[in-house]
Amino acid sequence: VPILRADLLIARKQPDRARAVLEKARDAHPTNVEPWLALVGLAERLNQDALATLDAADRALGNRLELHMARARYW
Repeated sequence: VPILRADLLIARKQPDRARAVLEKARDAHPTNVEPWLALVGLAERLNQDALATLDAADRALGNRLELHMARARYW
């Protein structure tokens, strides 16, 4: 639900609120990769440093296939 809410906020041109929703979801479920990937996607949409978010996810979650797949888009 938080990821859908964030998508709605992005569509409404409220990226800061979308980021807050995703960060809250990430903090509430620290081992869940989906909020991290949504934050990476948000950074991409906003032309921000998505790789920095991936690096933070790597540090927080460790070696995860989903993160490797997301990083492969930048090679």
